[in-house]
Amino acid sequence: MTIMEKFNLAGRAAIVTGGLGLLGKQFCRTLAEAGAGVVVADLNASAANSFAVELQSSGYRAIGCGVDVTEPKSVQAMVNACVSEYGRLDVLVCSAAMDPKFDADNINQQNNNAFENYPLSAWNQALEVNLTGIFLCCQAAARQMVAQGGEGSIINICSTYGLVPPDQRIYEKPGKPKSFKPVFYTATKAGVLGLTKYIASYYAGTKIRANCLTPGGVYNNHDETFVQNYAYRTILNRMANLDEMNGALLYLASEASSYMTGGNLVATESIRIGNRVVVGANTYIVDTDFHPLDFKERQLQPNLGRSAPVVIEDDVFIGMDCMILKGVHIGAGSVIGAGSVVTGDIPEGVIAAGNLAKIIREK
Repeated sequence: MTIMEKFNLAGRAAIVTGGLGLLGKQFCRTLAEAGAGVVVADLNASAANSFAVELQSSGYRAIGCGVDVTEPKSVQAMVNACVSEYGRLDVLVCSAAMDPKFDADNINQQNNNAFENYPLSAWNQALEVNLTGIFLCCQAAARQMVAQGGEGSIINICSTYGLVPPDQRIYEKPGKPKSFKPVFYTATKAGVLGLTKYIASYYAGTKIRANCLTPGGVYNNHDETFVQNYAYRTILNRMANLDEMNGALLYLASEASSYMTGGNLVATESIRIGNRVVVGANTYIVDTDFHPLDFKERQLQPNLGRSAPVVIEDDVFIGMDCMILKGVHIGAGSVIGAGSVVTGDIPEGVIAAGNLAKIIREK
């Protein structure tokens, strides 16, 4: 099989929940272009059908399906619709989620997300959609995949905020009420990652694979202040374009990733943190240019310099009140004492006392 043949989805069938979302539409079209029959699944059945017709008019196989991912019967009906139309189910993409947006159309809705007063009802609703919904969809899809021989690809959409918490300063605007990315988003996306790893492990020894795709921030008519605040934290110094997650999605859906399960394909990353890393209280890991002495007084400003990746390998302990600056690589098994400002690389296995800034300088 050639490499191009590995990416070919001809004869396969795929479901995309949240199929009308910003990325959901992209994913539906990508899978259809690769040859799959696609089910555009969304809460809005009429709009899902309309988009499916749009794909059909371009020569692709697609049907629309209304689904409430929090309702088991609705989820099973979605899987049944796929099997009825295409005779099988090979790929599930769980893209449906509550995701507070900060683009021009939604920014004014995000002023009441302070943690101290966040409503329990909103928390419960988000868990039901973002975590229970994915559980139900994966469960129903897996039943079908087992029934047709134990083969298929499950792709759950995660987020960089499932790996590291949001820097709330990104959402600040001078003279405007404070906006926050709410607590549920990080909590549920971290849960999605754990759920996906469980599913992958559960189906060990079969050809049912489960992986996460973690996109970075995708530009969608955000205002200039937000774009600059976000972009200066990234290696490429910009937000992602709308179509830049499609290649990663197709890789996970196809035979090109046949040896990958339980993984998380991160489509953007400026800070990499390994396994079993312990970071103490009041420690900052940053990825942009500024002088350490100005840190606590520093106000968020755009374009302070292009970022460089911070890499922290496995089994690292970092004490409290530390600061790890851009471009630093901390080797596996290292211990960094409290109160350190790390401005240069630390080799593997180093045990360093506190106030490390006195002995480690810029390269």
